[in-house]
Amino acid sequence: LQLDIEKVTGNTYDMRTQGFTYWTTNLNGETKNYWTTQQYYISPETLATDPAARIAARDPNLMLQDHSIYVSGFNGELFAISTNISDIAHNSDFTEQACIPGMGDHYYYKMTPELACTEDSLLPWFPLTHSDQLIGLGMVTYGRHVVSEGATDWFETPTKGVIMAIVPRGPQCMYDMADSPGVITMHTYFIKHPYAVTC
Repeated sequence: LQLDIEKVTGNTYDMRTQGFTYWTTNLNGETKNYWTTQQYYISPETLATDPAARIAARDPNLMLQDHSIYVSGFNGELFAISTNISDIAHNSDFTEQACIPGMGDHYYYKMTPELACTEDSLLPWFPLTHSDQLIGLGMVTYGRHVVSEGATDWFETPTKGVIMAIVPRGPQCMYDMADSPGVITMHTYFIKHPYAVTC
């Protein structure tokens, strides 16, 4: 995922501590700068194995072959999120929050009403589950995202009330950030019809 640096204002936290990477590229002859964060669908260890062995061991019924998805965690450290719902719910630092129709059950990292809102405590990634499976991941960061007129906005900018509904057991400081500096989120799904998810 990428955020155009010129279109994001007021980001409160050090983006590198939050796991983002500064990336410069050329787009239509123009130099563009982005904050990017990554999802990886196999581990570095699996990627290092012989390709023929990887292909032979592939389960065609599984999208995520390692039973985990890997994201850029704090300070860019690789962070594994299990695809096993029992692991997420009972054997991880994620806490269950609300189920939202069309999105699924939300889990947030170490989220409690007492959590301090610091760059190294609010993990940008949150698992989305439904029907005993990991159906997607969400990403959240803090600031405002400006979209040019006529351009597609792939990000969501939820209000304080929406954040409180999604994360009912979160800290007041997180809710307040929806007003200032703002909240930017995006959801990526591993299922065909997330809008059909019910609670």
